[in-house]
Amino acid sequence: MTEQQLISMIIDLKSWHQNRVDKCQMIIDNRDADICLQMGELGDNEVIEFGADTKEARFIRIGVQLALLQFQSFPITMKPADDNMEDEDDE
Repeated sequence: MTEQQLISMIIDLKSWHQNRVDKCQMIIDNRDADICLQMGELGDNEVIEFGADTKEARFIRIGVQLALLQFQSFPITMKPADDNMEDEDDE
């Protein structure tokens, strides 16, 4: 894998991660919305719905909030390479 491919993969992963964080935050923020969970594969029609003001919906939102606290920050940071550091590696 080239350096450029690695950078591209990390950028794509960061975008995917931010999308998931945004969806979790949407569940937490929209307290007046019902929560529908599709169980099983996408082809299955089994959907469980929880009214927005039910105890179950509140617990789901609490669980999403707890999960979000664990993975909201993306665990990888990138910064431009310092040219001086590359020169030191060559010595």
